[in-house]
Amino acid sequence: MKIQQNGLNIIPASEKKLKRYCKQVKALLPLYRKQEKLFMENFSASVKEFAEVNLGCSIEDVIENFGVPGEIVSDYLSELDIEDLCRQISIRRRMKQVISAILILCVIASGLNAWWAYETYLEAKDQIITEEVIVIE
Repeated sequence: MKIQQNGLNIIPASEKKLKRYCKQVKALLPLYRKQEKLFMENFSASVKEFAEVNLGCSIEDVIENFGVPGEIVSDYLSELDIEDLCRQISIRRRMKQVISAILILCVIASGLNAWWAYETYLEAKDQIITEEVIVIE
């Protein structure tokens, strides 16, 4: 749908483009805690309200009004306590490392268990009598 304004054809910002814009902002956040969730809810509501108030706006108008996603996240992070943010990121990284190590150990244990079960199967297979030889004299 094109809207003609002052002789110019303006393509309004579609809801899909606005969602993509908000997702780009969310993707740049290093953490997604309660604070960030509240920030994203407020930011998304502001973007949606701007698009509703300015019906003929394009995504470029939204970007011009709010900024590029990197600037938005940079401004948001500049208002946070850097030490707390670094500590939270460090905790997340350590948790990912621990979970990865546990998963690797589970895969190794499953592999060893499968190998042991196969060896047991081969031993049992050798002990089963499959044919009987009768010698008549």
